[in-house]
Amino acid sequence: MRKRTKAAILASITAIILSVNYWQPSVVTLTPEATELSDADYYFQDVKVKQYASSGKIESQLSAVKMEHYKLDDYSEIVQPRIIIMSDNQSAWQISAETGKLSHKTNQLELKTNTRLFRKDTIQSGELKTDTLLIDMANNIASTRDQVIIENANTRTIAKGMDARFKEEQIELQGPVETVETSNE
Repeated sequence: MRKRTKAAILASITAIILSVNYWQPSVVTLTPEATELSDADYYFQDVKVKQYASSGKIESQLSAVKMEHYKLDDYSEIVQPRIIIMSDNQSAWQISAETGKLSHKTNQLELKTNTRLFRKDTIQSGELKTDTLLIDMANNIASTRDQVIIENANTRTIAKGMDARFKEEQIELQGPVETVETSNE
């Protein structure tokens, strides 16, 4: 009986020590670099996030040089975001910008400054340029009301905005729309 009592007491003490250490928060030491980042609650560098469909195929991919998360408003600031969105027939649309802001509440990504869009699998389709682009990441659609310029080998098209549905591979330009022929001299 004595051996059982000692074993039970020893097992209880061990369980208490393990549980206290398990639930005790770990100590995190912030480096000077981490404290100078602003009021972000955490950040990532060299980020790559992939989203998969239920079939196992990649639906979209977001990569960035840096991403800072702000807990109070639940959004992330993104430096040099690069997004790849796959269409239903697996054509890849690539979008890039200098900066972006991702709202985690609405799953909307706003891209700003030097925003570019093109089909990754074909260079002949040209490149679309605009100042800002709002992407609904859940539905893979995008829009802008800023000027849009599409340049390819022989033409330049200018529009006052656009709506894109990447899954269906559709881009609808908003008027007025003007296309001019360019020379390759």
